[in-house]
Amino acid sequence: MNLWTFAKKHKGMVAFGFCTTFFVGIGQTFLVAQFSPFIQQGLSISRTDISFVYSLATFIASFNLTYIGSLLDRTSLLKYFFLVATLICAGLITLSQATNIAALFVGFYLLRGFGQVPLGLMATTVAARWFGKHRGKLLTLIGFGRSLSEGVLPLLSIVFIESFGWRNSLLGIMGVFLLVMVPVALIFIPKTPKTALYEENVKTADKEQAVWGWRKALNHKWPMLLMINNALIPFILTALFFQQDSLAQFKGWSMKTMAQSFVAFSAVHICGNIFWGPLVDKITAKKVLPFTLIPFLLGLLSLYYIDASWGAFIYMGLVGLSVGVSGIVRNAFWAEVYGILVLGKMKGMDSNVIVVGTSLAPIFYAKFLDFGAGVEEILQVFIVLTILGIGNHFFISRHYNR
Repeated sequence: MNLWTFAKKHKGMVAFGFCTTFFVGIGQTFLVAQFSPFIQQGLSISRTDISFVYSLATFIASFNLTYIGSLLDRTSLLKYFFLVATLICAGLITLSQATNIAALFVGFYLLRGFGQVPLGLMATTVAARWFGKHRGKLLTLIGFGRSLSEGVLPLLSIVFIESFGWRNSLLGIMGVFLLVMVPVALIFIPKTPKTALYEENVKTADKEQAVWGWRKALNHKWPMLLMINNALIPFILTALFFQQDSLAQFKGWSMKTMAQSFVAFSAVHICGNIFWGPLVDKITAKKVLPFTLIPFLLGLLSLYYIDASWGAFIYMGLVGLSVGVSGIVRNAFWAEVYGILVLGKMKGMDSNVIVVGTSLAPIFYAKFLDFGAGVEEILQVFIVLTILGIGNHFFISRHYNR
């Protein structure tokens, strides 16, 4: 079954997943970063102050994710959606009314804790759990929502902020979220599958009954190594996106160019996913895993060496390619290796590690600058980390493909 035949057959699930992953952008750094300079100005705080609050809120929020992920293994999707949606709206309202550091922290905590990962877990967990050997196709199709979000939301946020101010723009985003997602949830969630629709492309039954938790993951070493490696792209991109004003200044690019380059990020992400999803279905996520960081390395090298403004588009396109394939592989991998019965828990643990990484990124970058290091040195560190990550991926893949 090709990608488009599959899309027509499961158009309801595709529509639900697309909308869900689109609005995951509400809690992502690529959107929050557009508001960051205006929040700094409005609250009269420094770059280090907002980086610290953002990092701390993200770090604390990360500890929700294992529990939130486990809810998907034992509660209805509709209840889960309304819980998450309520907390996202609370975060947007709190942030829009923030006048001090405490309120800023609460707003960031709610957005990062519930807008970044838990919303997207709904669709990706259903896809990975019930669509077997075709999960890669569905993950590709619903991933288009996230890709479109990356291209559209940064540009729209700048337009909204210039027209209505940053506080009203946050409330406007909440209104759009509710107008779209509440009907989508009420229409499509009751129609999501409750049992497997397709057979698996790998044998997982012998591992489905395992009870996984942090102690077991640490004892087995391999899942923890992979979770740490999975956090590398989010860690680096969170740092670069959140502090994109200093990056733009270093490269001599305008903030408008930086915002426009997200279109390349989104476009390549979408086009790449059309290839990666069916490939994962054909040869399994375990075999694609070692190659996911290679475009990312090329993107960082482009950022480091190319000073012309078109370099921003090359850099963003290449990292977008890696973001796309890593997301598909990560979601399919846990189902292939550890089975569907503990899928929500495994994905929640994985997300926990990723969000801890993203929580450290903004303050890591800001402190590097405060201590006198330049953007050039930071990029060198990121390039070395990516090379080490590629080696680690080959090491992990060799173990799981025995």
